[in-house]
Amino acid sequence: MKKKGLWILLIAVVLLISAVPAMADEYTTLPTATGNVIDLGGNTYTLSAQYKQTSGSVTIKNGTITSSVTDLFEVSGGTLTLGEGLKVNCTSSGLYAHNGGIINIDGATVIGTGNDYSFAYATGSGSQINISSGSLVKNGSNHVTLSIDQSASSTISGGTVSNNMSTAIVAKGSGTITVSGGTVTTTANMVAGYAVSGGKITVSGGTVDSGNWAALSAIRFGQATGGTIEVTGGTVKKAVGAYEGSDCKVIVSGGEIGTTDSWGMYVNNGASGTVSGGTVKGWVGAGNQSGTLKITGGVFSSDPTSYVGIVSWISVIRLINTA
Repeated sequence: MKKKGLWILLIAVVLLISAVPAMADEYTTLPTATGNVIDLGGNTYTLSAQYKQTSGSVTIKNGTITSSVTDLFEVSGGTLTLGEGLKVNCTSSGLYAHNGGIINIDGATVIGTGNDYSFAYATGSGSQINISSGSLVKNGSNHVTLSIDQSASSTISGGTVSNNMSTAIVAKGSGTITVSGGTVTTTANMVAGYAVSGGKITVSGGTVDSGNWAALSAIRFGQATGGTIEVTGGTVKKAVGAYEGSDCKVIVSGGEIGTTDSWGMYVNNGASGTVSGGTVKGWVGAGNQSGTLKITGGVFSSDPTSYVGIVSWISVIRLINTA
């Protein structure tokens, strides 16, 4: 009778153990690719060294990677895709594309919390960081999420690029960023994106928003030259602006910009702007230091002729603060 009771107890223990979900294993080295795919199998990898790629096409998916390594993913040739089911947590810079290397975020969630100036950085002709789905997130420090420099490029066609303390996207040094879908946002009291030193941001779709009264700015920002903001489609939920020189430009031919209780578009300090189409919500105006604004088309929430021309910068500040 005692033996029977022991067998029943043993069977109950086995059944209980089998009912407990298996815990994901934790590793320190990524597995070898099968074909061109590194499948993490739902496991967690804590990396103490960079992942470097110089050629070929590789996709990493289905698991979690954590690291404090600077430039965790460095791609100097070929294409690296961060795919479905992948979560990356970095306490330093996360993505670095150069020498023609390409990094695509296609389903992954990539989060940075470190103090590096740019969490994701691409530099040099042919180098790219693109987001088609998933998210690229910078939290907890006053640094940029995505910076595109020296003729590199980025296309944001889906997913989210965000920052909770600073600017989300920066195009500089003739770098280009195209937002054709998805969402670019900052919840901080900062612009969501700026173009500087020959950089250009084009919005043709998707949504750009910020916690500031301006979402996108063309600016010199201490550099020798400014940049260009162009809106051909999509929705920019706050103002777009340009200031600090004739090489700082805003061009609007489509889409929707601004908000009805603040500025929709402004130019100042010798900068220029043109509106030939699209919808502009809020006020429009040129600042008191030779800013020029030319309107040939578009739909406006208020009469633009009341604002084109000389507007005191002091009165602009007052209007913003009392809106």
